Amino acid sequence: MNALKSLALTLAVLAGTLPGVVNAGDRLISCVDHSWYPFTFLASYKGGGLYVDMFHEAGERLDLTTRARAVPWGRCMEYIHSGEADAVIGISFKEERTSFLHYPTRTDGSPDYDYRLNTLDYVVVTLADQNYQYQGDPNTIPQPVRVPNGYSVGGALAEEGLDVDTSARNDRANLINLVTAGNGSAVMLRQLAHVMAEKEFFAGKLSISEMPYQSRRYFMAFSKQTDFSEEERWAVWNELKNVRNDRTLMNTFLDAYSGK
Repeated sequence: MNALKSLALTLAVLAGTLPGVVNAGDRLISCVDHSWYPFTFLASYKGGGLYVDMFHEAGERLDLTTRARAVPWGRCMEYIHSGEADAVIGISFKEERTSFLHYPTRTDGSPDYDYRLNTLDYVVVTLADQNYQYQGDPNTIPQPVRVPNGYSVGGALAEEGLDVDTSARNDRANLINLVTAGNGSAVMLRQLAHVMAEKEFFAGKLSISEMPYQSRRYFMAFSKQTDFSEEERWAVWNELKNVRNDRTLMNTFLDAYSGK
């Protein structure tokens, strides 16, 4: 691609005017975590959730046929490495992941957060009778700290020198283990923590810290095995940005999960 064409494409992406960049009828297959409610989860034998809604909406606007496969996180990564999935929805940026993933990045290779799906807080969840509130010092977090296997926040906690338990595959299992063991903590998304705390099994047993341990931005990233070109990838990222910035539409999506 010559310099003038590259500049024209960049300007088109920024302006949100990319008709024809993605071939009409192209099929875009993604994978998502199967138990990350309300963002991605298994629903009626297929992927569902807020991020999946955004993905399908962006695909419809680009005349793309979209499919989201909801599977355990480790299997999703296998699909990405093999090229069985074109993209993964709902993944944070890590430098080592750039060896097999295309993120929306700036010219210096840093992630372009303008093209994030959204920003989420990870909070510390403890037993109610521990009377614990996280105040910014990771060394005070009750151990073991439970995080689902494969989640990057677990690596961050381990780097703090904490005893991190990643044996469980999802947050619900971690909370069950927390209540059953009667010690330690779990680190998970604030929204999911509040949803789980209202379930009958956990009612009155959990305390959710107000201060986040960490805030993370999440993206849709493409497998480096995909046939989607750079121009096509940027067209999808740009449309996802447009969907995210449509507050009326996003509120409609969120309302669908508010009572579950």
